[in-house]
Formats: sequence, structure tokens, C-alpha cells
Amino acid sequence: MTVGETKEYVDPFWDDNVWVVDYSLFRPPKFAHSLPFATVKADEISGSQPAEVLNLGNWTKYSNWNTIPDPLNDEPFIKVSEGDEKGIQLYFPYKDPFFRYLMLGYVTTSAAHRLSLLEVSEFFANLIQRVSPKIYQQAFAEVYVTQKFLENFCGDQVHFLARSFAVSGNHLGHQSHGFRWTYAQ
Repeated sequence: MTVGETKEYVDPFWDDNVWVVDYSLFRPPKFAHSLPFATVKADEISGSQPAEVLNLGNWTKYSNWNTIPDPLNDEPFIKVSEGDEKGIQLYFPYKDPFFRYLMLGYVTTSAAHRLSLLEVSEFFANLIQRVSPKIYQQAFAEVYVTQKFLENFCGDQVHFLARSFAVSGNHLGHQSHGFRWTYAQ
């Protein structure tokens, strides 16, 4: 694209999502965001103010933490809460497969819609820039590609999360099955 050239994106699934982006001149403002789910400001993450990544949907903190080093100065600046085996059971889809797939379809639909909003896309593009050496346009394009993937995935594709493989055994009807998720008790 050349300087001043714009491209309009129209999302066929959401009427309120039509926006124009000038890739060559566009740069988001560096002020505090107003997104309700945003608990971190990309420019303020540091070793003295580490960000925390929590697990299990209800933002449970565990006693075990992994750290991610800052690519700029190698000091730990993101702490990731590590779950235990008990928490894995929350993700076991066979406990209620009908509800699980409806819920996952809703979650991916909602995520795709949220990522299509300019303010949300800017927020995640800034976070990508904070942890990897990319210009804003590259980071923004990653968010855009992820949003399009989620749009495609939110329909029947969530059922493929439970895809498995079967290996025939030595006797008629004998099979072993492997699944993509961890078994729960």
C-alpha cells in the first residue's frame, strides 16, 4: 500500500463492523485503554511491574509460576500461573459434550467479533509488539488473521477439537483411541 491509501473492511456477519484503516499512516494513540477485559498496559510491563497470566477461566492463581523474559533486557516481566492436574478436569469435553461445543462456538464467535473492533485490535497489536520485534502493521495483521480464523472456526469447526484417532487391534472390534486433550479422572 502507498502513503495515504486506505482499505475498508466489511464484516458480513456483523453490521456494526465497518471501518477504514490507513496502513501506512495509522498508529494507535499511547493513552490508557478503556477495554473492560484489559488488565495490563503494554508499555508499563517491566520486571518491577510484571504482568500476570492466570488460568482456568475463573482467573485462579496457583502457587507455581513460570516467567517469561523481556526481549529487550532479559529480565522476567510476565508471570504465568501454572495449574495442577486437578484443574485439567475442567476442560474435559466428554463431561457434557453438547454444552461444551455450544459454549466453545459462542466463545469463538464472541472472540471473533471482539477482535473485529478497532479498539480491541489495537490493544492486542500493542501487546504483540511488546513481546516480539514487529512493526505495528505486522502486529495488527496478526490480530486480523486470528480474527478471521476465529470467524471460520466458530461454526461446526469446534467439534473438531475432539478429533481422535483409532488404531485397530489384533481381534475383531478391538481398537485403541487417542484424543487431543489430556485425560481427566
